[in-house]
Amino acid sequence: MTEIFPEPPITCHITENGVAHVFVAGEVFSLLTLAAFEDSLAEIESRPEIRAVLLRGSQEAFLGDFDPAEVNELTPLSAKRLAQRGHLLTEKLEDLGKPVLAVLDGPVIGCGAEIALACSIRLATKTSWWTFPAVGNGYLPAFGGPQRLARLIGRGRALDFLLTGQVVTSSEAYRIGLINHQYPSVESLGTAAEALANHLASQPPRAVRYCLEAVRHGLEMPQHEGLMLEANLFGLCFAKGRNDG
Repeated sequence: MTEIFPEPPITCHITENGVAHVFVAGEVFSLLTLAAFEDSLAEIESRPEIRAVLLRGSQEAFLGDFDPAEVNELTPLSAKRLAQRGHLLTEKLEDLGKPVLAVLDGPVIGCGAEIALACSIRLATKTSWWTFPAVGNGYLPAFGGPQRLARLIGRGRALDFLLTGQVVTSSEAYRIGLINHQYPSVESLGTAAEALANHLASQPPRAVRYCLEAVRHGLEMPQHEGLMLEANLFGLCFAKGRNDG
């Protein structure tokens, strides 16, 4: 096991199987946390031995929402820049070329929920729940949540959740496809997440990377262009041994 970020607010270690375990401490997503998260993703991207990522937060809140004290200090310009950093962060999660699993064992709130939406797969306990409180606080979700949520569950449901800030239970989240897998306890969630991450890390990395790319970018294209991208990536799988990185 290799430690690459040993100190909070972000801790990260890599197992021998090539899984990066990233833990984000705290109940608020502060500017300090954002900077540490940016650094950790850059490090993960640079390490070819990392094949999959398990992203966890505290049981009090998955990554948390914005720090209210920091929000109160925002100006129009600094708020725009914060949103742009959030966009770069969530796009980096989508473009890592490595599957990122969000492990949700408590409330999934605000910008923490927006970051979870950028992950490849979301696993949750039956007692976890989601909410997007931004509008009630006088601003809109700005880490890409409105874009990703509407694409994932549809425009009407997304607007309902975003405008009202209602609580979405784990069962409802599972029913509408907001989460991929649901488990009865924190222990069973942890076991299943670890097993899935190890399985994904054992897959040929180039095939995994191109599959992630085909889905990620294909959704933003007309279908005929997405099919062309798919064919090109399929061809690249055979540029050298299919099991190579």
